[in-house]
Amino acid sequence: MPVPVTNVDEAPGFGADSYAFSMAEKAAIGRESATDPEGVRVVYDTTAGTEASHWAVDTLAGHVVVEAQLNRATTSSYSLTITASTGRDSPSATITVTQAG
Repeated sequence: MPVPVTNVDEAPGFGADSYAFSMAEKAAIGRESATDPEGVRVVYDTTAGTEASHWAVDTLAGHVVVEAQLNRATTSSYSLTITASTGRDSPSATITVTQAG
């Protein structure tokens, strides 16, 4: 007797639980990415972090960029939480950014 198989809407997933970048002051840092098993478009957002207002994420590409001047003398390391959403599930990844001297 055949058993019907249905496609389950699985959550998108990042390639890692955390990412680490090092940057000089006033530089763009990098890109994290997530994929959805069903090929649904993933939308990114910054949901928490150190000086979260200093950062922006391109909602469609996942590029993280600096939106405000950073001061290594006061803060040398930042931690951000990025979510990847398909409208239903929203897993997250942590990004740690360390400013090089």
